Amino acid sequence: MAYAGSSGAPSPAGLVSPPGSPGPSAVPAYTDQLAVSYAHDRAWGEARRWRRNVIMRIVSLGVTFVILVVLKVWQIRHGSAVWAGWPYWALLGVSLGISLLMGAYAVLRFLQAQRRAEGLTAEPPLVFNRAGVLVAGQRRHWPEVASLAARSSFVHGDQFVVTAADGRTVRLPLDLLEVAPSTLDGAARAFSGFRRGVDFSRMDN
Repeated sequence: MAYAGSSGAPSPAGLVSPPGSPGPSAVPAYTDQLAVSYAHDRAWGEARRWRRNVIMRIVSLGVTFVILVVLKVWQIRHGSAVWAGWPYWALLGVSLGISLLMGAYAVLRFLQAQRRAEGLTAEPPLVFNRAGVLVAGQRRHWPEVASLAARSSFVHGDQFVVTAADGRTVRLPLDLLEVAPSTLDGAARAFSGFRRGVDFSRMDN
């Protein structure tokens, strides 16, 4: 996150008050603009975590298979009826099925995390100023902004969504922005003159 202006930091006032309010609100007053960068280290860290998870799932699948083979060999040598017939094959199917499903999920999450990390831009994807908001290279003046919202998605995770007056939306990964969600709300209110704020009602608690 970076502040741009004469001093590169919030103004000494620190707080601004909405028109007609009895006192100051906890909304920071920025000098010129607020530029929000991507947290590249966080994105690549997530990809590395899921890669380790994939390796762990592969090892777990191999261990499970070896154990089942040992049980089958033991059953053949000792003539035990416990692991003969359908009980063994049911155990084999359930064990390997669960391991394969968990492994496939880990692979999908790793690929998703890697794509997200590779797709992050070096320049700030989000800039607030008095004129409006610049999101993913698209400029929206404040009268053109219908809403700002933080939304949770099972597939895409938490997202910051800017909706224009014509219904078009631009989405950014909220968890990969180097700023707290409350700061986004404060910046939006301060720069828009309290005409816009971030809606958090569709965020998972």
